[in-house]
Amino acid sequence: MGDQVRDWTIALGPFTSLPLVGVPSNGGGNSFGPVYYWVLWISRVTIGPLVNNLPQAGGIGLAAAPSIADAVLCIGIRKAGGSWLFAAATTLLIASCPFDLALSSVIWNPVLAVTFAKIGSGLLLAWSDELTRGRRLMVFAVAWLAVQAHTPAVPVAMSIFLWLMLAGRRRRVPALAIVADAACVVMILQLPSMLAWTTRLLSEPGGRNLAAALLLLLAVLIQKPRLDRAATLFRLPAYGALVRGAETVARRQEPIRRLDAPFLQEPSDPEFVLRILGGRIDRQAPMAAQLSPLGEVIYVR
Repeated sequence: MGDQVRDWTIALGPFTSLPLVGVPSNGGGNSFGPVYYWVLWISRVTIGPLVNNLPQAGGIGLAAAPSIADAVLCIGIRKAGGSWLFAAATTLLIASCPFDLALSSVIWNPVLAVTFAKIGSGLLLAWSDELTRGRRLMVFAVAWLAVQAHTPAVPVAMSIFLWLMLAGRRRRVPALAIVADAACVVMILQLPSMLAWTTRLLSEPGGRNLAAALLLLLAVLIQKPRLDRAATLFRLPAYGALVRGAETVARRQEPIRRLDAPFLQEPSDPEFVLRILGGRIDRQAPMAAQLSPLGEVIYVR
């Protein structure tokens, strides 16, 4: 669509041509930094050659990033809570949120902001009682990269910054209290679905293990409806037909006046994929091409 065409067009260029600011904001201005374009460009140069530099390369790259973030978050929860069971259950609940899951492969900067927020949260939990100066600097950097990716991540970054400052001033506070403070700040501000962390307050190990097991059971039981819901959000089923038809036109190397795809929703550009594949568009050409919902090509005058 419009934003994706704009951003993927930028990613198709050389690294030196990438903007020094972030993506345009609906409220005016731009996001604070260019990290979103860096990640999109890396996806294009690493994955792009495998798919003719088509936009799905960016989708694959941005889908991989949240998976890495979920792994970091899971390790952090395990380190802080002492239970792989609880860590797996909590991470599964977060990772399968239908809205975030549906967005995970979309070329859109909020996806990357959530990714950095998860990584920052995971590092905080993993390093809560071992925060060296270098690690603090790394967490500061990750938190700010979330803001670079999407300006509304400012409250998340500020909460992480505040947590780091409090942890530094409270080195004599027991580690469990520091972990609890970190969990409350990070989870309330950014990850409400981790509210299940309150089960950590259970005093008996048996009670905590039972609560974690029940949480994992709940997470598994709700996976199917969550996945079904995610499959209906932010999808462009017509993309496959668009690619097939554009490939057909591009192979023929015949100039066309325009490429029409009536089944596409606004503001999608049906000619964008054709241009990437090297198709020839000449506004003076005698013939135009029209695609069917199955990707078949019909030439019209």
